[in-house]
Amino acid sequence: MQDHQLDSAGSASDQAIEWLARLRADDVTPQETADFAIWLAASAEHQLAFDQAAEIWQLTAQMPVQAITLKPRMPRYGSLLPLATAASVLFAAFLMVLQLATPSFATGKGEQRRVVLADGSIAFMNTASKIQVQYSTDERRIVLHEGEVWFDVAKNTQRPFVVDGRYADAKAVGTAFSVRETPGFTRVSVTEGTVVLLSANGDESPHLGAGDESTVSATAMDYQQVDPELVLSWQRGQLVYNDVRLDVLLKDLSRYLPKTMTINDQQLEDLRVSAVLNLDDQEAMLEALSRTLPIRWKSLSDTLIIVTSDT
Repeated sequence: MQDHQLDSAGSASDQAIEWLARLRADDVTPQETADFAIWLAASAEHQLAFDQAAEIWQLTAQMPVQAITLKPRMPRYGSLLPLATAASVLFAAFLMVLQLATPSFATGKGEQRRVVLADGSIAFMNTASKIQVQYSTDERRIVLHEGEVWFDVAKNTQRPFVVDGRYADAKAVGTAFSVRETPGFTRVSVTEGTVVLLSANGDESPHLGAGDESTVSATAMDYQQVDPELVLSWQRGQLVYNDVRLDVLLKDLSRYLPKTMTINDQQLEDLRVSAVLNLDDQEAMLEALSRTLPIRWKSLSDTLIIVTSDT
């Protein structure tokens, strides 16, 4: 794909396969993603071709490799199999198996990653996150094993988009929302459109709209209003805390920092904190906390920071 453009002479199906392969590549560029969005919106034929290509791509991943091996056979009535077409099909099938052999994505501690999924949806992964893609012909399912991911969902009313968390499933058609998975709860924050939640015990939420957030545990499904811009502040390199306990803040910071932070003074745990911290300078982030709060911190090892009272 040169200059981020496709050969316009090819069929919509050929172009869809080429886009699919390019979007799955590790070195896909923002310009190519933008060009894909333009191509997809250009016609209903493009959207249909891409949906069909994505379905075939996913189904091929579930086939054993030998299932796509063509055996030579004699031509009938003197006709010859178009070699170019056969080679194209084999190459496309090979790409599908190769790309979808491991449909999982992960980020390390402090790492963020933007992934374009097979249907054109975007998964923006926060620190220490892991997802597994399980697309089928009637559903687009993402299993969130851990961490936090914001999804910008490509609209497809025939194939709902479902994020599978431990305590709840979030279901949408075309919208944008964030899902965070922790040992104690699944939290869904909607930044655009609507989402329906189904808890593990079968309870279904009302439709959540932009600015709605639900925290689902083993025993409850709670709701609150949030600012969508603040929900996504981590994408801009900021962490925003509004009147949270210090122990909660430090536990959250430990998701991003190379070292785990812990408090050795129980009186500090209930201290309420409001702060805006910049992720790009972690040392300055800790210094800002120690200047505004009655605390001091000490690095005890390569993996641990102790926070104590400064008195």
